Parts: sequence; C-alpha cells; structure tokens
Amino acid sequence: MEKVIIKFDGRFWIEKELWDKIGRIGKISDKIYLEPEEVLYVLDKGWGVVKINGKTLDKEKFLEEFKDRIDYKKYLVFREIRDLGYYADIFEDKVVVHERGNRNKPIYLVYPVFENEKLTWKKVLDLLEEA
Repeated sequence: MEKVIIKFDGRFWIEKELWDKIGRIGKISDKIYLEPEEVLYVLDKGWGVVKINGKTLDKEKFLEEFKDRIDYKKYLVFREIRDLGYYADIFEDKVVVHERGNRNKPIYLVYPVFENEKLTWKKVLDLLEEA
C-alpha cells in the first residue's frame, strides 16, 4: 500500500480523498487536519510519512522534530482507543471516543492522566461539569 503524504504548513494535513487510507483520523474541513498525536499514530501504523519543505520525515525524525508538540498522555490514550476498534478525536487536552463503527456518535470524553499524576477534587469536578 502506498503511504499517505502528510503535509505541514503550521498544521498537519492531508487531502480529503485520503481520509479512509489513514483510518478516518482527523478533522474534516477543506482538508483533513491532524493533531501531532494523530500524525504519530499514522506513522506508527506505517500508513504515512510527513513532508516538510521537500524533506520527508519518518517516525523517528518526526519525533525528534516535534517532540515538544506531542502530548504523550493523549497519544497513549488515543492509540489504545483506536487499537480497540473505536473512532477517536483529540479535542484540546481530551480524547473523544465514538461508538464502534459510528464516527458521529460520541460516547465518552476521556481526560488522560498518568497513574501517579495528582488531581484536585476541583479539577475532577470541573472536568465532570465540562463533560
């Protein structure tokens, strides 16, 4: 299978007609826009490569170049949800989980935390109110 070219011009994007080739990941507009964590997932699966100014980045080079823009908590949660067969979208600091096979039916809002990370009750209540 030919790899999808992910372009970068301040945001990561691909052409709309390539959406199915990367597992329907990203936000649809005039193009498909991807978060850095979604790009990492596509690279991890071997579905694409990133092109910036004529330079091709594989997974390792992408991680070197964009390590400060990737939220690894979000990536780990996004990857796990996708690998379990659910559609997922990254929204700010959260991951929206959709019903299996139905990208238009969100069922969970996940706030990723590390197991040793401390959360205040106020933060928990704020997250519950937001959901």
